[in-house]
Amino acid sequence: MAAFDAEVLRSEVLRASILATVFGASCLVAIVAPLLFHDQLLHFFRSEQALASVRLAVYPVFLYTLVLRLVVGRMVTRRQSVPRWLAALSTVVESTIPTLILWLAGAALDPALVLFTPPALIYFLFIIVAALRLDARLCVLAGVTSAVGYVAIALWSLQQPGAAVLDGLLRSPFHHVGKGIIIALSGVAAGIVSQQIRRQIAASFRHVEERNRVAGVFGQHVSPAVVERLLAGGAAPISEVRRICVMFLDIRDFTSFAEHRGPAEVVDYLNRLFGFMVEVVSRHDGIVNKFLGDGFMAVFGAPLATDDDAGHAVAAALEIADRVAAEVLAGTIPPTRIGVGIHLGEALTGTIGSQQRREYTVIGDAVNLAARIEALNKQFSTTVLASGEVVRALAGRHHARSLGPVQVKGRAAPIEVFALTAAPSQ
Repeated sequence: MAAFDAEVLRSEVLRASILATVFGASCLVAIVAPLLFHDQLLHFFRSEQALASVRLAVYPVFLYTLVLRLVVGRMVTRRQSVPRWLAALSTVVESTIPTLILWLAGAALDPALVLFTPPALIYFLFIIVAALRLDARLCVLAGVTSAVGYVAIALWSLQQPGAAVLDGLLRSPFHHVGKGIIIALSGVAAGIVSQQIRRQIAASFRHVEERNRVAGVFGQHVSPAVVERLLAGGAAPISEVRRICVMFLDIRDFTSFAEHRGPAEVVDYLNRLFGFMVEVVSRHDGIVNKFLGDGFMAVFGAPLATDDDAGHAVAAALEIADRVAAEVLAGTIPPTRIGVGIHLGEALTGTIGSQQRREYTVIGDAVNLAARIEALNKQFSTTVLASGEVVRALAGRHHARSLGPVQVKGRAAPIEVFALTAAPSQ
């Protein structure tokens, strides 16, 4: 993923910055220390020239880290990834730097005692910052290269004449081979850490992508609270067959209303109606899935199912009907009648479209039947009609008046429909 690659590059910039800072500070120490402690340093170094050679060894390393920082920074600007061969080569070069420093120091100091000086710890610096590359193999490569370099310089140092000052375990090759093994294991440990960090970063980006996907698909259909529930519980599969409750709402005589009004007035009228209707649907755990010009289709039970999808759909329909009547009575909207059809059944739910345009939708007989039931409101002069499946799911919570078996388009057998009104308060 592009975002993850960009994060790896930023981590590479941080790694290069750390190295440049450390060796920049080392250059400063190489300049200041001889001025303040010249005589003390000469006590350890063989000559003035030997001291100068060790001081000068730090500057090329700083120059390398500075160039590395500039190159990586330019790659980030151009959104280019670091080639794997270049990363591996730089890892080998960096892991060899401490060995070269120890070799130069061995020429200026006692070649055996130099193994116990601070420069011998530089191996661990390069291994630690290698973890910022978020590549376990490069960490292991840094550890192995460092270990081989240290063991090689140790065995070389022990063969030099000055090594006679060492005795016992310090002179044993096994001691330094053991240290080399520890250095190699440090690379393995850094690789494990970097791999774990890589997994966590990748998981974070997947979470962000999933969040954006859910918000993009459902953000304009449902309330923010429902989006948060989707994110907390995981988004629905791309497509699945599930039992849902479908509601179709239609504004009666809208064509004649729009015929005598300007476009701006018609749009304002629809926005005022849909404004509170959508809010009611969302509050009852539904989504307005499609606007149909003078109406809409709402879905209850997808993408989130509840234990009472039919009850929520009916409650939303009756509340919308009451609200429309109240708005008309208050004079905030022109005289308006609506028709609502509700059916409970199975449908295919999921996201359809392309990378440029996606839409969450429901397809199936349940959708078609809900639309047919809504159209029957004209025939029976009713406001809210529901199928027998919906009424059975309500279990008597609302008053349902049977209108008998009705033949609907697309169905061979008639279906029983019911006119719904709110149950009287107890």
